[in-house]
Amino acid sequence: MINLYPKRLSSKINFAVLLAILISFMATGISVYFVAKKVVRNRIISDLRVQSRIIGSNCSAAILFDDKKTAKDILYSLRAIGEIESAVLYDKNGREFAYYIKKGSIYRPHYSEMLDADNYIVLVENIEVDNEAVGKIVVTTNMNRIKTQMNIVLFGVIAGIFISLLIAFAVVFVFTKRIFRPVRNIIETMRKVSEEKDYSVRAEVLSEDEFGNIARGFNDMLIQIQTRERELNKYREHLEDEVRKRTQELETLNLRLEKELSEVKRMEGIISKSAAEWRTTFDSINDAVFLLDENGDVIRCNKTASEITGLSFSDIVGKNICSVAHDKMKDDCGISEVMQNRIRVAREIHLRDKVFQVFYDPILSQEKLVGFVHIMSDITEKYNLDENIRQVQKMEAVGRLAGGVAHDFNNLLSIMTLYTGSLIKRLKDDQRAQNELNEIKKVIERATSLSRQLLAFSRKQILNPEVFDVNESLRSSHKMLSRLIGENIKIELNLQEQSALIFADKSQFDNVIMNMVINSRDAMPDGGTITISTEVRKAEKDELVGPDLKDKDILILKISDNGQGMSEEIQKKIFEPFFTTKPKGKGTGLGLAMVYGFVKQCNGFIDVKSKLSEGTTFVLYFPVAGVKAGLRTNKSGLIRQIDGSKMHILLVEDDDDVRRSIIKMLEDNNFRITDTSRAQNALSLLLSRKERYDLIISDIVMPEMNGIEFFKKVREFDSEIPFILITGYSDDFLPQEDMSKYRDNIIQKPFNESQLLEKIREIASIGR
Repeated sequence: MINLYPKRLSSKINFAVLLAILISFMATGISVYFVAKKVVRNRIISDLRVQSRIIGSNCSAAILFDDKKTAKDILYSLRAIGEIESAVLYDKNGREFAYYIKKGSIYRPHYSEMLDADNYIVLVENIEVDNEAVGKIVVTTNMNRIKTQMNIVLFGVIAGIFISLLIAFAVVFVFTKRIFRPVRNIIETMRKVSEEKDYSVRAEVLSEDEFGNIARGFNDMLIQIQTRERELNKYREHLEDEVRKRTQELETLNLRLEKELSEVKRMEGIISKSAAEWRTTFDSINDAVFLLDENGDVIRCNKTASEITGLSFSDIVGKNICSVAHDKMKDDCGISEVMQNRIRVAREIHLRDKVFQVFYDPILSQEKLVGFVHIMSDITEKYNLDENIRQVQKMEAVGRLAGGVAHDFNNLLSIMTLYTGSLIKRLKDDQRAQNELNEIKKVIERATSLSRQLLAFSRKQILNPEVFDVNESLRSSHKMLSRLIGENIKIELNLQEQSALIFADKSQFDNVIMNMVINSRDAMPDGGTITISTEVRKAEKDELVGPDLKDKDILILKISDNGQGMSEEIQKKIFEPFFTTKPKGKGTGLGLAMVYGFVKQCNGFIDVKSKLSEGTTFVLYFPVAGVKAGLRTNKSGLIRQIDGSKMHILLVEDDDDVRRSIIKMLEDNNFRITDTSRAQNALSLLLSRKERYDLIISDIVMPEMNGIEFFKKVREFDSEIPFILITGYSDDFLPQEDMSKYRDNIIQKPFNESQLLEKIREIASIGR
């Protein structure tokens, strides 16, 4: 390759100066060229705009009177202006009215096009009469004028740069030649000194400027070097004599050292063998072991220590333990405490994605601290297991609290629902009262939905389980979910071919899928892909699927997105009720809590895996059901109408306010009511047989005797009397295996008048 860069200093300076001048002139020329181009183009556009307005003004009357011939004649007058390629008139409705195209031109733009075409300038102007738009004119000119004028400008710029470079080259050549003559003189003198080792030569002083001072200084340096050389020759001779004497002494010492070295080598072999045995043992320890000095600096470490820190032995030894193993956690890792108290210190520390149990044992010599033994044990697996247990216990405690709150809340909502319904019936002629009561009713319905979400989280909502195929359910809801999330997000199904049967409430399952898909949609504001996959297999031995699914056939349902992802801190809280990352008013924080409760109620397990900017995957584990059940049928058949005046109902409810509200509603519908707050009292009334009861309505959660126990007691002496159980939740008293026995008898709080009457009609129709 040809090297264009000069070797001599003067040539380098000439080259650099000329290159700088060339770059400056070229930058200036380019700037001038583009500025000139913009000025010429703007002037042409300005001229074109004036011509367009004149033509538009001349054609306004023709457009108003729909005189296309006159408009065309006016446009054809543009033949005198050679630069105009075409002109098109449009009326105010955007329809083409008249046009002119220059002979030989084929370009005919529409007024919706932008100003800059490839080889044309297109200008669109409104035609106005009395400030009212009556149409548009589109005028087109070619770029030939601009190109011609810019070629002239470009030629002038190139010629100016070339002439300027010739002048600059001449000036720089003369200037550098005069400057570098003294320099060449000094360089020639230095060459002679270097090649001939003759320090008697001197550089010629050619000027009185800085170069002259350099020449004088160089001559003074040569004088000093000449003097030092004479002195060095004297010292050299003296040293040669001393070396001869020392050589004789060293030969004698060498004989003695050879004997001593042979003994040292024998001892080193013994020590090396012992060290290798110790090192093998040291490196075989599974925990990281560091030997530290009194300041906490590493003296030695084993192989496990190198693996844990990810550093080589050379990078560890000599460094402070806090910097190589503890991410500089000096105040928290325990070293300060052991330095101060000189006793064994144990700590649990978190480093990167692992947890370690660390120990410091002081090494004392005559009551003085001389170092430490530091051990790090990886307890990540145990810590994660303990953390999962703590999280489960926390969620169980929150669930119990949520269930209790929802139960009491449902009692209050039942009272409000029944009294509101009564007022709506009583004030049906008062439109204003109706509107206000309907608003109250809407608020109660929203509160009811919130309460049911709490029950879902606490796993105390009433389920209607059945065996169904998850794959079929997902396929049937695919289109509905796609419409729900919008067109910028795609749902992909990756379902296993074999059936995926589970025993669960299908409607609740569909709600779970919808909740999780909506969450994924909200995590992808710019669009993305949601992938839903299923897999049926046996749970692996060490797989984290919860105790209920160990060594069982399981369905694994994965819902993944490529959205924003979550931090580890948020992942720890996402299943807690009322926790949400959405803006105020955009979410209740109960969606994933409901999902968690449903999965747990199905004896399943739920896990989440997410990283910021990498998306999120929820993994739901369900026990696989054995056989597919048939469709449930309505056991009651047609529900007959019930005359309330002919029915005597025994009501058992421990909450006085709830009991009074139910009595009020039933009496308004002509039912005869006997009420009590205790199940024992109700049993006494039934056993006394003083009254005949057509129906029993009982709360489930009551002191002394709950509703289920009461139901079983009644069935011991009366197997036919219809029975309705009312409750805010039921699973504490209704295990899954008993659901098929009591499900049709249960109505969940809060309920309104029509729901309770419908349940009474249904149960009474089935009863005696």
